[in-house]
Amino acid sequence: MSDSKLRIGLVGLRGINMWLYWPALRVHPRVEVVAGCDLNPEISGKFHADHGLPVFASLPEMAAKVKLDGVFIGTPNPAHLPNIREAAAAGLNVCVTKPITNTVADALEAIELCRKAGVVLATGHEYRYRPDVLDVRRRVAAGELGEVTQVHAFMGHQGGLTKLTAAPNAWRASRQNVPGGCANLLAIHGFDAVNAILGDPVSVSATMKRLATPSPLDDTTAHIFEYASGKVAFIASSYVCAPSDWMHVYGTQANLFAYTATHSVFLEKESRLALTATPFAQGSGYNVVDMFVRALRDGVPPETGGREGLMAVAMLEASLRSQELGRRVMISEVMAK
Repeated sequence: MSDSKLRIGLVGLRGINMWLYWPALRVHPRVEVVAGCDLNPEISGKFHADHGLPVFASLPEMAAKVKLDGVFIGTPNPAHLPNIREAAAAGLNVCVTKPITNTVADALEAIELCRKAGVVLATGHEYRYRPDVLDVRRRVAAGELGEVTQVHAFMGHQGGLTKLTAAPNAWRASRQNVPGGCANLLAIHGFDAVNAILGDPVSVSATMKRLATPSPLDDTTAHIFEYASGKVAFIASSYVCAPSDWMHVYGTQANLFAYTATHSVFLEKESRLALTATPFAQGSGYNVVDMFVRALRDGVPPETGGREGLMAVAMLEASLRSQELGRRVMISEVMAK
């Protein structure tokens, strides 16, 4: 590709595309958002009125009428694979918000479709690009903790039942649309972020329960993953707790505690706890956009590509099977076609 600005279309004009990726896309020097599409004419109409960009009812219509290099897919989970099919058919590069799909089978299809079409497939696992998590990853890689032995993470950032009680018929309130409930929407952040530190897991033992939500969803989950190195991770999520997001990384020489709400990182060493203040120029949305741009312009494979998206979904699917069978499940059990 030339070094002109990438022409990007937005698929879905609400949700994560608007609160995370739209602000980042607007300020990235190598990107230009040129169009958007949404099934809801009121939503697309408002976007057009606010920003003056052409809007369409579908991805195929947008691709047929506007020259595009790629799309950001921020639609509800069940639409991800159909949207990826449409993008691949139009020869468009894809960045899709997490989870890449709801199932391993669908993720494998998405990867194969993009491979055959010769287009980039990136998964927007933005949590691993948040300032505090990036700082933790950098310091782990630098050896500040010695040998990392385990990681703990918790995601409860929806903070109670607000989204489900306010709109009980919303897509998020359906088990079919969100298998695994809060594990699908929240814990999967931790799955991918921990993988960025420990690699690929080999097994999981999970407990997934519905305790308080009005919808038939798992609202409280806990997952113990074992990695090929023998290291372990404990990842939990909740719809019904007060808002909280954190990651703890334990090493033989020191520990790191990251708190996403304040972008704070604490170092614990020799029984002393110290806050570290690291300046960050950009947030997670910008970092995902930049990953996508570098993949298209510079040929750098996306750090969170189709494979990383697939692994996070495999961890979710294995967790669901572990809850169903009441035993530890190997990741390879759900990865087999």
